[in-house]
Amino acid sequence: FDVLEDLQGLECVPGLASELKYTEGFPYFDMALVKGISLSGIFRVRKKLAEMQKKGKLTDIREEVAPLGNGILNLGETRFLSRIAYCFEEIHEKEVVHRDIKPGNLFVCYGGNILVLDFGFASPLLDKPRTRIVGTPNYVSPEQIRNFNDVDIRGDVYSLAVVAYVGFTGETPYKETKERGYSAVLDGHLKGDADPVCELNPAVPRELSDIIAKGMALKPEDRYQTMEEFGRALESITMGGVWDGNEWFLYFCWRMKWWWVV
Repeated sequence: FDVLEDLQGLECVPGLASELKYTEGFPYFDMALVKGISLSGIFRVRKKLAEMQKKGKLTDIREEVAPLGNGILNLGETRFLSRIAYCFEEIHEKEVVHRDIKPGNLFVCYGGNILVLDFGFASPLLDKPRTRIVGTPNYVSPEQIRNFNDVDIRGDVYSLAVVAYVGFTGETPYKETKERGYSAVLDGHLKGDADPVCELNPAVPRELSDIIAKGMALKPEDRYQTMEEFGRALESITMGGVWDGNEWFLYFCWRMKWWWVV
């Protein structure tokens, strides 16, 4: 609550609708109602779109909303990712590190406004030392695995780069195994040997692949040092039309008769 209270006024942070309250000794608070869908929901829709394209069920998809190669996003949507990076730059300027960036915590309102959700792992809320890994294994930074209490804004850069990796390849950089489960995923982050994006999806330009790889560099000092730097790098190769969350998503729902998602 304290973190959200400090971030009120930023357009990328949901508004609080009440003070901190208690019921039967348990604290809670109300938040403003927003309408839209998480980025993970959009990814699911885009994957379905790609499957339908391959099967020949969709033949008139506009170029600006067609996935790039075997990925989920297209080059024009690097501008959308850069907008997300700029949202986190504003949050970092308030001296808050999110520590759990993933598609499910990025919310797109109808109309295109982006909201950042779930500050449960954010600093300075975590003022007590942690002795176990917290966060989401598929998107966690190497330093967050080693020592959660030492994560800074470059850990957020890493996690957003993984989101971009998933967006342009359709898969996470490291996979869990039957024998080791998510331990295999964590080991992958610690080794930093993910396949380049352009190898998994040849339609992705090498320049974009290199930008994502730098964001996911094993050592924090080898990454973009701020979200603004990362956002500018993504924006520098933007092609195609302006991304519009409302038009884009509702178009998909109309084509797939998925009005239940809305």
